[in-house]
Amino acid sequence: MLARKHWFTIASAAISVITIYALYRWLKGQGGEIDLPSGREAVAYIVLGVAVYLLSFLMRGLRWRMLLSEVGVKAPLHETTGLLTVGYAANTLLPARAGDVVRVFLMAQRTQAKPSLMVSTLIAERLLDVMVLATTFVITSLIFAGGLPTGGKAVAAVALCVVAVIGLLVVRWAIRSDHIPPGVRGILRDASLAVRQLRGSKHLAQAAGLTTAAWTLEACVYLISAHAVGIHLNLGSAAYVLSTAAMFTLIPSGPGFVGTMDSALAFTLHVLEEPKNLVGSYILTVRFIVFIPITVIGGILLVVRYGGFAAIKAARESQSQENDEAEAAARAKEPLPDLPTGEMAALQADQVRD
Repeated sequence: MLARKHWFTIASAAISVITIYALYRWLKGQGGEIDLPSGREAVAYIVLGVAVYLLSFLMRGLRWRMLLSEVGVKAPLHETTGLLTVGYAANTLLPARAGDVVRVFLMAQRTQAKPSLMVSTLIAERLLDVMVLATTFVITSLIFAGGLPTGGKAVAAVALCVVAVIGLLVVRWAIRSDHIPPGVRGILRDASLAVRQLRGSKHLAQAAGLTTAAWTLEACVYLISAHAVGIHLNLGSAAYVLSTAAMFTLIPSGPGFVGTMDSALAFTLHVLEEPKNLVGSYILTVRFIVFIPITVIGGILLVVRYGGFAAIKAARESQSQENDEAEAAARAKEPLPDLPTGEMAALQADQVRD
């Protein structure tokens, strides 16, 4: 019988196949060409888009370095930026965001730190991204998608917000009480360390600023891609396209968010009443800028600096082993070990100096 992770992979692949086929049929029916734009001006826009997208990785590298410092791990900027690039490249080629596992594993190797500390910074990154993107999505949707929801949509939106708040309160109550096994509490404690440290740190505003800067640069990429194919977006509408695409990529899909991201781009351009015959070219242009150069650069770094495909295999095996150990500890109601005394002392000393 197939394991749960295999069923998840199969379901994700099926979603990608179905959505990309449906989108392809729709695009062919619009009569436009589905190819990259050509011409000197279009190529100049694409080159500019690649440069801006790479600059966003510098912002993300600075943020990851800051988050690592919050849990007592010192990493140079070239390592955080380089491993982010490797991770994004692996996400393009592997399902289930496996690139995040790869970069966490490789950073743990190079810094001799606990993998759980790396995971905690990953969770902090995700929370920062969600806050920025969700805020952007709500604001831009109100502006570009017809204003405040009414009727059934309004009821559904309120219900979702209430459920989300209740869920967070239940999780908080469960963690603070004895209603979950110590092993599970240990997992949550280790995984949330960076979030808890950042919450009480003066670096929170800086991390939020770097997150906003990174996503603003990525919105500029979507804007530049539009100009390359002849679609006239502004920065606000480009942010709407980006944030909606980010929401769609929460749906499980194959590597590179195949199908879900493309459907989001088609949907938002339809809402914005852009020419349907240019949608296919826009999707290909965005995909080229966002995925191709970073995959090439990340692949080169992986082979030249970080151990090649053997490192990916080792990372996935290590993750599988850690998951099995954590599950066994939770079933046995055994707490996970605390942060080593030396690491915690170094972390506290850093906070005092800051």
